[in-house]
Amino acid sequence: MGRRGPLPKTRRATGPKAPASPMPAPKWLPSAAKKLWNTIAPSLLESGQLNPATIDVLGQWCCVTIELRVLAATIAREGSIVPGLHGNVISAATLAAGKARGTLASLTKCLAIDPAAANRLAATKPEPAAVNAVEAFIATRHRPEPGTPEEEEAREADLQIFAASVGMK
Repeated sequence: MGRRGPLPKTRRATGPKAPASPMPAPKWLPSAAKKLWNTIAPSLLESGQLNPATIDVLGQWCCVTIELRVLAATIAREGSIVPGLHGNVISAATLAAGKARGTLASLTKCLAIDPAAANRLAATKPEPAAVNAVEAFIATRHRPEPGTPEEEEAREADLQIFAASVGMK
């Protein structure tokens, strides 16, 4: 069950803006992780999810993803259960893969790559201001200088238009 009450208002962290040019992969990434970086970084940069503050997170995500692929290949080759001293045991690759999946899930949330995080970010984007017919009409009118008789007449006319639009007399 979820928490009671209204949903909390989420705030989008305002971090550094994404640069216009492509971001090169960090130098510490292994070559396989750099290939993955070059595949995913352009789309994240375009969507605004990759910025200078999230470079290291994406680098870690790439490393863990490659590590998980290697572990999956090892499990496929050797199996998830291996013979041990006291019978069959879970392989080290299977245990490491479980931890890598948890790490990958956390990093995915940090980068807002998963659908739930993407929806959370979309929900925090400001909605366009609702356009009220009266406000739109008033905005298009010429506004006289404050304190002049023309300004008083315009204010009175605006109030009459507003009253008519909401059904007041």
